[in-house]
Amino acid sequence: MRITFLEDPASPGGFGALMEEYARAARDLCEIVEALPLDVFAAPRASEDPDCASIRDVCEHVVFASSGYCRDLLLAQKADPDGVSMRLHLRLEGPADLRPLLAESIRATEAATLPMRDWTGKQVMDVRFVQPWGQIYDPEILLEHAICHLLRHRRQIERWVHDSPG
Repeated sequence: MRITFLEDPASPGGFGALMEEYARAARDLCEIVEALPLDVFAAPRASEDPDCASIRDVCEHVVFASSGYCRDLLLAQKADPDGVSMRLHLRLEGPADLRPLLAESIRATEAATLPMRDWTGKQVMDVRFVQPWGQIYDPEILLEHAICHLLRHRRQIERWVHDSPG
C-alpha cells in the first residue's frame, strides 16, 4: 500500500500550495530516512538537544511537531483539536515508521486548512497565535514554518550521514 501525504494533492490557492510543499518536504525527508540502516537510524550522537541525540530522535521530534502544527491551526479556528494525537512519548522502531505517522499528521493538517481555504488574506492575517518559543504566527506563516522545519531536519540528517565514518 502506498502511503500518501495528502488527500487532495491538487488543491487550489495558497493553502493548497503550502500543503503540496509540506507533502513534498515530508516525502523527501522520508526517502532519506528510509534508506538508512537501523544502526545508523538509532546511533546516538553527541548533542545538548535531546531531540537531536540520534536520527530516531529527530524523526520523533518531527512527528511530534507536525501534530502540534495541526493542533495550532485547529485552535486558531476555535475548533476542537482533541482528535489530533500529540504523540508525546512516541518511539519509532525503525526508519519505515516515520512515513505513516508523518502522513497521518499532514493529512490532519490538510483537513484543518479546509475551512480556511476561502478566507481572505486579511482573515488569515487576523488569526494570531503564540508558539511556545514566543514566535507569533498566522496560519500561513505556521505552515511555512512547518515546511522549513522538515527541510532543516532533512538537511541535518543528510549531513550526519554524509559526515559519518564508513
